[in-house]
Amino acid sequence: MKSKVLFLLTFVATVIFSGCNSSEKVSSNALSITKNDEKMILEYLDTKTDDIVSSKNGKMYSSFKLLGTSDNKIYIWMSKVEYFYVDGKVTRKDGDAVSLPVVLDAKTTNNRLSIANHKYPEEGKNYGKSLKKLFPPYIKFPEGYERMQLDEATKVRAEEEFKKS
Repeated sequence: MKSKVLFLLTFVATVIFSGCNSSEKVSSNALSITKNDEKMILEYLDTKTDDIVSSKNGKMYSSFKLLGTSDNKIYIWMSKVEYFYVDGKVTRKDGDAVSLPVVLDAKTTNNRLSIANHKYPEEGKNYGKSLKKLFPPYIKFPEGYERMQLDEATKVRAEEEFKKS
């Protein structure tokens, strides 16, 4: 139930704030994200974001869309879905899931990215206020179709891993 409410709040806020986003460019001090960095971000999301959503009895898989960066922040839209392997098939029935914007506190040392922490908007009546506080106005949140693609990417990851087992 909590994930459904969070999804609804995220959707409403996205619709409300999508008109507030401008097309400003990220500063020249912005972090540069490589393919290796993307893998590391994915691993971080899979293992370090249980405070956002965690597995009951299945396994969580994440995907993300890079929304922008600054000198020490990575702005993403994260999808994290719980999958189960039942009767030879991957399913998410009764599993938890979330789709929301997340800010990663990051730095690069010796050309290596490290993530220290993450933040995400508060639930409930403070959602809009915390969203504005966390994300600069130039960040454009993905549309519903793009978020559905992220969910599909989590399923592909789950199917690949279950095939290996």
